[in-house]
Amino acid sequence: MITIATLNCNGFKACVRKGFWTWFDQKDIDIVCLQEVRCAQTEFSGSVAPKEGWHWAQVDAEEKGYSSVAIWSKRKPQRVFTSIGLEWADKEGRAVGMEFENSIVWSVYFPSGTSGAERQAKKDEFLIHMTTLMEQWTQLGKKVVLCGDINIAHTALDIFHDKTNAKTSGFLPHERQWVTDILSNGWQDSMRQVLPDMEIYSWWTTRSKTAREKNVGWRIDYHFATSAWKPMQATVDKEPQISDHAPVVIGYDNTL
Repeated sequence: MITIATLNCNGFKACVRKGFWTWFDQKDIDIVCLQEVRCAQTEFSGSVAPKEGWHWAQVDAEEKGYSSVAIWSKRKPQRVFTSIGLEWADKEGRAVGMEFENSIVWSVYFPSGTSGAERQAKKDEFLIHMTTLMEQWTQLGKKVVLCGDINIAHTALDIFHDKTNAKTSGFLPHERQWVTDILSNGWQDSMRQVLPDMEIYSWWTTRSKTAREKNVGWRIDYHFATSAWKPMQATVDKEPQISDHAPVVIGYDNTL
């Protein structure tokens, strides 16, 4: 079995202070995909350095302290990808990939559109670009999994207040349709393959002190996997509370 975890750190240094290594040491994980690392590779030392023996790749945003994505792997990759071919997104540090003998794993941080129309337009452009790219990935002859914060709750099962948020970025009809279309074109939602009917969330707003306690959240962190991946186990690790997101961990009956 291959176990892959994805986590939006909301700042890796803060994540470490809140107990990242406690969580990490309790898990038997083969690959960790991180988003919103917000810590440049040059700052990786001491408690924020990857474990000895792990292979890691990171793409930093040009703007210091912003975005950034990483992958850590027990196995050495054959190749590392640092671009998705969308210039502004690459400059924001939104995607990094690792290629192995039989598979490719991506850590991707989709833009949010909550700050206004201009940013929503960027998000929509990103979705269009990813549609084309993900179609290409299904033709590669290797199984591919995209892990990350996609900033979209797909269905009413993935958001506590679905009616209240019907016109909110992250739950807009065309965004939800994007996920539906992806899942109709060679991809699966690994969490839903294992837990098809469970109301389950991976992010809780910090604007409310009780949102996480009352489980008033959104599921916006996903594993999108091509059909060759066989998800067998799925968890959202709500404890310890190392970020406003929780790690989404999938065990696959596959090899890399």
